[in-house]
Amino acid sequence: MRMRAPRSLLALTLITCAWVPTLACGHAPRGAPETSGAAAFGRTTFGPMPAPDRIEENRHGAEMLKTAGFRGTFVLFDGETKRWSATDAHLASERYLPASTFKIPNALIALQTGVATGEDFLLRWDGKPRGRPEWDRDHTLASAMEVSAVWYFQEIARRVGEARMRSFVTAFDYGNGDVSGEIDRFWLSGNLGISPLEQVHFLGRMKAGELPVDRAHVATVEKITTLASGKDKSGAWTLRGKTGMHEDAANAHGWLVGSVERAGRTHIYALLLVGRIEESARIMGARKDLTRALLDDAQVLPAAY
Repeated sequence: MRMRAPRSLLALTLITCAWVPTLACGHAPRGAPETSGAAAFGRTTFGPMPAPDRIEENRHGAEMLKTAGFRGTFVLFDGETKRWSATDAHLASERYLPASTFKIPNALIALQTGVATGEDFLLRWDGKPRGRPEWDRDHTLASAMEVSAVWYFQEIARRVGEARMRSFVTAFDYGNGDVSGEIDRFWLSGNLGISPLEQVHFLGRMKAGELPVDRAHVATVEKITTLASGKDKSGAWTLRGKTGMHEDAANAHGWLVGSVERAGRTHIYALLLVGRIEESARIMGARKDLTRALLDDAQVLPAAY
C-alpha cells in the first residue's frame, strides 16, 4: 500500500551524477533509557545518523533494476562518508506498509519492555496451521525472525500493547508512526507507512545508539538478523537484513532492508520493489539476489559472495 510521503522528503536535493562504486553509497517511553551518540559494535563505530537531505543518483543501479525488469529503488548510506544514494529518489521517498520489516522494531520493543527476555524467548505454537510449515511449530525470537513467523510477532505485539507500542514507534520516528487499527496487524494491513529513505534512517539511528533502547538489545536484533558473514582480504564482513512482502487485490511490494559491516565500515541499505499482484512471486524471489548484486556493484560486499 503506497502512502503520501511528507513534503520534506519529497523536496530532497537530488545530485545528478554517475554512480561511482568507491563512493558507495520526543521523549523516550517510560522505562526506556535516553541514548545518544555513536554506538560501537565489534570493530565498527557508527554515528551520528544524518537526515537524507542530499541524495546522489545511482544511475548504474537504476539500469540494473531496469534490466532485471523491476520497478523499484535501492537506497544506500555510507556510514564513513555520510553519503546517501538512490536509484530512484522519488520512489525512495514514497511510503509503503513495512510488512515483515517491522519485525526489527517489534523485536527491539519486545526486548526493551521485557515482553521478550532474549533471543531464546520461546512461544508455543497454538496448533493452528497457517499454510507455512516452517511457521507451524514452537519458536524463539531468533527462529521466528529467521523464518519470518508472523504469528509469533503478532503475539509479541499483543503483549506489548497499544499504548507502549505507540510510544516506542513515536520515539523511534518510524515512518508516519500510525499504529492505529488492530495491534497485531497495523504493520501488515493498517495505516503504518515508511519510505525506503526512512527505513535506512531508522536502521542508521539504531546502529548509532540513537533509539531509546539498550544497546544490548540492538546487538541481539543485529545477531538474529544476520544473513551471512565471512572474511576476505580486507577483513571480516557481516550482511544483515530483513525481508518484507505485502499483497492486496491489485498490487504487491517487497522489501529487503539491513546493513553491511566490512573491515570496520558500515553501509545501511533498503531495497523496495513494487508491481502488480501478478508480479508478487517474482518480486519475492528476486529481493535477495538483487540486493546482493547491487551491494556488489557498489563494492560493499566481497566480490566472491
